[in-house]
Amino acid sequence: MMSTITNAISRDHRELADYYKNILNAPDSDTSTRWQNQFTWALTRHLVAEEFVLYPAFEETLGERGRIIVDKEQFEHQCVREKLKNFQSLEAGTAEFMPALKTLMDAL
Repeated sequence: MMSTITNAISRDHRELADYYKNILNAPDSDTSTRWQNQFTWALTRHLVAEEFVLYPAFEETLGERGRIIVDKEQFEHQCVREKLKNFQSLEAGTAEFMPALKTLMDAL
């Protein structure tokens, strides 16, 4: 089961990297917005999956050590969610759009 979870997480990360590149290379704002929405959906799905599947498994199998890991990860996820909310609120083509995307990617 762990290899399946690891594969899913790796696939999500590759997908997010692809969406990021698609945003960077988008020929116009409409295309950027479509990729922005795809990126937002994929990252949200990924965060929720980790929180509902991976974190309980950490706590169950690793005990207190797992709880420490989960606490750290939950804090990091909250930071990512705040950056994601900001990014999703921006219109493609604005001066803030690309820096917000980079800040978000750096947090991943």
